[in-house]
Amino acid sequence: AILIAVPTPAEAKDLLEGITQSKETGMGNVGFVYSRAIRNYAIDFDRVYLVGSGEGVRAACAFAARFPDSLAGVAGRSGDVPEKTAVEPFKNLPTFFAGAGAGATAFSEALTKEKYDNCTIKPEAKEADLWAWMKDHPRIANPAQIVLVAEPNAAGRSYWVSTPRFDAPVRLTAVADRGTNTITIDADGATEVVLSLNDQLVDLDKEVKFVRNGIETVEKIPRNLTTTLGFMRGTTSRDPGRIYVASKRLDIP
Repeated sequence: AILIAVPTPAEAKDLLEGITQSKETGMGNVGFVYSRAIRNYAIDFDRVYLVGSGEGVRAACAFAARFPDSLAGVAGRSGDVPEKTAVEPFKNLPTFFAGAGAGATAFSEALTKEKYDNCTIKPEAKEADLWAWMKDHPRIANPAQIVLVAEPNAAGRSYWVSTPRFDAPVRLTAVADRGTNTITIDADGATEVVLSLNDQLVDLDKEVKFVRNGIETVEKIPRNLTTTLGFMRGTTSRDPGRIYVASKRLDIP
């Protein structure tokens, strides 16, 4: 294993701030260390775990909620989950908490309410328990079902689905059924969506059925080398576990 310690921002109030160029933040430090790690080490992209301790648990959860597809799991030791942490980004991202407080309990209950039963709370957990949990939870790199939420005037992205900015909040569910070669999208607040596709999600040798808020269309989506290289060059697909070979923009009725 490669263990990397993330530095804490100089100002405690900046721990939960987002990534910014103007100052050091908790999320910014995690992002910087992550980008350096994937450049400099031969890592298994399906085995990257973010572990917070104390106040670092809050920063770890904030980063995971923003970039869930870059991690296999999130763990916290002797810390708590921030209040009002959105549960939707954690649908395909398991969590593990040892010695957590009421925030983790409320977070776990919210996950269970949404039928995302992937949170483990073990107050007495030791290091061996955490290693065992990691072993049992590799990353879900290409989940068949995702939930995307975005605040007003904020672009949204979750795994293979992204949306531009809209005036209203967005909540979107996308399901890829490879057996029927169908992608079903139910969206509220979004009139447009962009899909990043590969043959793990659907069979691109065949026509793909798209069901958008109940409206059906069928199209052939060709693989495209330029699109693939663009994904690999950009920020969407820098790891070998999530290579996309086609892109499709869809209007949402």
